[in-house]
Amino acid sequence: MKLFGLSQEQIQEIVKSGNIRVAVFGMGSVGLPIAVAYALRHCKVIGVDIDRRKVEMINNGINYLPHEPGLEKIPELVKKGYLKATTDGSSAASEADVIIILVPVGIDSNGKPTLHSLISAAKTIGKGLRKDSLVILETTVPPGTTEGILRRILERESGLKAGEDFALAFSPERVKAGTVIKDFLENYPKIVGGINEKSTEAVAAFYSAIINNKVIKVSNPRVAELAKLFKGAFRYVNIALADEYALICELLGVDVNEVINVANTEPYSMIHHPGPGVGGHCIPVYPYFLDYILQLGNSEFRLFRTARMIDLSMAKHVIYLLFEALNEAGRTIKGSTIAILGLAFRGDVKVAYRTPARPIIEQLRELGANVIAHDPFYTPEEIHENFNVRGAKDLNEALSDADAIIIVTDHTDYKRMSLNDFISLSRKKPVIIVDTRNIIDLKEVFMNKKDIIYRGIGRGRAIFRGTSQILEKYWHAVLREYKISE
Repeated sequence: MKLFGLSQEQIQEIVKSGNIRVAVFGMGSVGLPIAVAYALRHCKVIGVDIDRRKVEMINNGINYLPHEPGLEKIPELVKKGYLKATTDGSSAASEADVIIILVPVGIDSNGKPTLHSLISAAKTIGKGLRKDSLVILETTVPPGTTEGILRRILERESGLKAGEDFALAFSPERVKAGTVIKDFLENYPKIVGGINEKSTEAVAAFYSAIINNKVIKVSNPRVAELAKLFKGAFRYVNIALADEYALICELLGVDVNEVINVANTEPYSMIHHPGPGVGGHCIPVYPYFLDYILQLGNSEFRLFRTARMIDLSMAKHVIYLLFEALNEAGRTIKGSTIAILGLAFRGDVKVAYRTPARPIIEQLRELGANVIAHDPFYTPEEIHENFNVRGAKDLNEALSDADAIIIVTDHTDYKRMSLNDFISLSRKKPVIIVDTRNIIDLKEVFMNKKDIIYRGIGRGRAIFRGTSQILEKYWHAVLREYKISE
């Protein structure tokens, strides 16, 4: 079906008729839900992946991402012919009217972008690419990738000219695990930057027939690429700033959550909340793409590098809070059983990529602690396999013999628990809790002082004393300077 070169109205009419084939390359945690989203719009979708196991499961109507809403419709979509999968990417490209690229791009141990999956997919697509197709890169990439890398490979492999024989554009995915389909179809506008105006118009018309939100057209792919990277870098730096605020609040004896919440009542304040470290495939990775480009220009992303130092230091700070709390109870880290609650990088997802739980666990083991971990999204076997620690089947097993508890992930299961739930499940008193997500109500802590020793990020020991040594030093210094009697 010819799309490129048609009017916006013609493209929309064809898409809405359901007489269109869409190939989605990459059946991961974003690619599979996006493929399902297109199928729900009655497109004929071909999911492409090099993992034969994933392809077989899709074709058998099996959902391998059970915690992602909407994917329970896979069996029905497969049965009705709206969704199928293959490992033959060239064949899929030759069948498709629209090609969506959602293969992973990450970083190596030195922070350099790793484009091998994208380059491999581009070569495969190029071999099957037909004239008048739309090719859309949605994977987050370093700026310039669409024009300078993807375009060259597609043209070389296909013998076609981008912008003349087929449309080429970048349109960043703007979704998060747990709400992918809703985010894509409803929640956020779609940004489209084509390599020329003709590409931008065609791709924008395609998306406008799919999503229930507006489509924003930008001048070129670099604008669209940078929009996604800037947002991720902003969040990363903002979280690092919030972590610094948390340390200030610990010294001054106030609750960082209370401060941030009231500060954010002003519209110009957008302070994030602190935590034990930033994880996932996105926020801690994307700033490296910008830093890499700047290094090529003999510069560096200075603010990111400072933020990264702060972020990486937070796991050590969690251990410090634990040490302080254990010491207050006359216990030591060495030989103690420490219960880790939550292994995912954020709440209510089964994604542990770059999770802050990992460095916390590693440091505890180095210090001689016995670690037991619980996460409602992981089986005990999966916990042991991925983290090399004992996995608990339930909270009772995790907490009953623990000398201390570290809440790492803000899963709903944990947020629903009252402080009394933690106290009743823990046999060792006082119960020691290091709350890295500040999910426990401080009012409950003050009401149960005899049964608990509590520390939170931005909720240090001084908050329970009512004052702090730093404040006393400040007061004394001012009183002496201005000769005010105490």
